[in-house]
Amino acid sequence: MIPEAAASPADETGRPLVSIICAVKDCEGYIERLVKNIDSQIFPSKELLIIDGASKDKTKDILKSLGHMIDYQVSEPDTGIYDAMDKGIEKARGKWLYFMGADDIFFSSSTLNSIFCAEPLPKQVWLLFGNVVDDRGKIFESCFNKKLWLKNTLHHQGTFYHREVFKNFRYNIPFDEKENSSGFRISGDYRLNLKLFFEKVPYHKINGIIAICGKGVSKQGRWIGYKEEIIIRHQFMGTFFATPFDILTLLRFVFKRFLQVCGQYAAPLGLK
Repeated sequence: MIPEAAASPADETGRPLVSIICAVKDCEGYIERLVKNIDSQIFPSKELLIIDGASKDKTKDILKSLGHMIDYQVSEPDTGIYDAMDKGIEKARGKWLYFMGADDIFFSSSTLNSIFCAEPLPKQVWLLFGNVVDDRGKIFESCFNKKLWLKNTLHHQGTFYHREVFKNFRYNIPFDEKENSSGFRISGDYRLNLKLFFEKVPYHKINGIIAICGKGVSKQGRWIGYKEEIIIRHQFMGTFFATPFDILTLLRFVFKRFLQVCGQYAAPLGLK
């Protein structure tokens, strides 16, 4: 049973406050572009929270110079991206929470406005999502259906979560004493999205592109990401139903590694 959504801050026109949480570290080459891109959104009812993991490059200096564009920022050590995101959740005041990486940007300056002002959103929706595009122009279609059994199909750059989603959830806190969620370094988003899918939360698909996503760690094809995916799937589906999908995950990993190796050999030959 999903509890009724609680009231949250809104501006004088009744537009919901959107909290944009950015977990960053050592990103001096991207951080200014990120902050200015968010500040350029014509949608006024937003807040920007920057959680920096004690950067050692010039990131903190750049953030200091852009302080007038940031509603909350902190720079301190953390245990990883999900620890940083949890810190942002604790400080967020918005009705909707949205997460960006340092090398992500909104697709256009009117992105938020087109979502929250163009037409009324369905009531009691807990999940808003649209598509994202990578820096090469490839569009990733987001979906919230049984494809989640195989892999994460909601990119965090294209997903807005109602604040009530986090009433009983944190990325870095176990569901129960048997789970060690703090061990997840890459697939915490999948854990949340699969949880919401099995809870059958109400959702709304946004027609359009939300953001241009950068080269996050989940796109690097590291085995740890696939391993975490398997562990998370077993938590929700059990060994019997999860095993066939585990085989497909292993095949995806092998195929990804094959493409990476081919790319390494092709580049020196000018074939990439």
